[in-house]
Amino acid sequence: MSSDDRVHLEELLRTYRRRLQVLELQAAQFGIYAPPHITIEIDDLKVHIQDTEMKLGSAGRSVPAARENGTLSTQQFQQLTERFLALPSLSTRSSRDAVVQQLPSHITNAISRHDSAKVDVVNIIRTVLNYKEGLKLLVNAVRFFDDGTEQLQALEAFLRKTNLAWY
Repeated sequence: MSSDDRVHLEELLRTYRRRLQVLELQAAQFGIYAPPHITIEIDDLKVHIQDTEMKLGSAGRSVPAARENGTLSTQQFQQLTERFLALPSLSTRSSRDAVVQQLPSHITNAISRHDSAKVDVVNIIRTVLNYKEGLKLLVNAVRFFDDGTEQLQALEAFLRKTNLAWY
């Protein structure tokens, strides 16, 4: 693969990821009433991202920012979001701030915060999924505040059930 082809694929990958982030934010805002075209495009973009990452990987380039959530369907992502939203530590803006402050600064600084709890939690999850072991760091942060709660147990059970090995 020529360097021009590689540069093109890297730019394409960045574009796909930006589009995916915007669409997932829209899907979160709509909730269960998300238009089907958004859900379909999200699924299509995940396939495009995975294919592009594979092309770059086979060309001898590792993909350091490969998303850990590549195996999550839209439905699984929404279920994961609901599990996080149920946690007492993520119920208010101030408690979400306390959780986010437990994360490394390079992750904290990358999170686009929002007044809406659901959108804020989606942004937090999306951002941590962009970092190696980011989800694990977030789970550890909420565990600090919610240890022993039924909601945390439900989140951990969901993570095990969906075989999220990177958890």
